[in-house]
Amino acid sequence: MIIRRKKDITVFVEKFNELASWDGTKFYLHFVDEQNTGVITLMKYVDGSMTIYRSNELFWDIKENELSSELIWFYRKGINKQLKNIKAGA
Repeated sequence: MIIRRKKDITVFVEKFNELASWDGTKFYLHFVDEQNTGVITLMKYVDGSMTIYRSNELFWDIKENELSSELIWFYRKGINKQLKNIKAGA
């Protein structure tokens, strides 16, 4: 699974549970934000809602924010890199 086109975002959201880790409350996927030297976490709850949490050396989100397809598209480079690592078993 790689996000190459905007329509790939729908497939990513549908397969998120298969690609992410489970912590007992939600599925989550961490990836490195190389542009801001930080970490981004995407989360999906059992009710289907998705959120994003960003932290880096300059700022961090006070709370989780709603995840939009625009944000998935914006961060696709980091997401794709993490998806390749998952596929490779890293």
